[in-house]
Amino acid sequence: MLTTPNDIPALTEILQTHPDAKERARAVSKLGAMRNGRAYEALGIAMHDNAPAVRKAMVKAFEEVGADWVLAPVLIRLRSHDPGARMVACRELGRLGDKEAVLPLIDRLNDSNLEVRIGAAFALGELADPRANEPLQQLRRRDWNPLLRQTIDRALIQIRQQK
Repeated sequence: MLTTPNDIPALTEILQTHPDAKERARAVSKLGAMRNGRAYEALGIAMHDNAPAVRKAMVKAFEEVGADWVLAPVLIRLRSHDPGARMVACRELGRLGDKEAVLPLIDRLNDSNLEVRIGAAFALGELADPRANEPLQQLRRRDWNPLLRQTIDRALIQIRQQK
């Protein structure tokens, strides 16, 4: 059975809660085979798994993708426990300019850390993808931080200029 992006939440759940390392390793393999930004972001959970089978599956997933696909490790850092690492990953994704990062960055607009939200808004402006328009506007309506609002306004202008 082919795995689709709709399967990402279920596979993420397996990575977070399944007691069997072999099942977690299968989830890693399925996520790696998707070659999708959200799938690679979900793989960040497996980076903290100490089971040898899971680690081996992670290495294989990255080998199959190849060194030319640089987004994978950056997307994984979006799920770091360290807000500084998440913020840097946001900025890096904007700099790389790959539209595969848009949806994971939109998810970071809801991050608990203000700097990460600012970094995500900045990166979305750099990518100038219209899919970010509504999520950025929603964040602007609910968050009154002046620096964040300024960053969102800049991102919205960049998106409008791309149309």
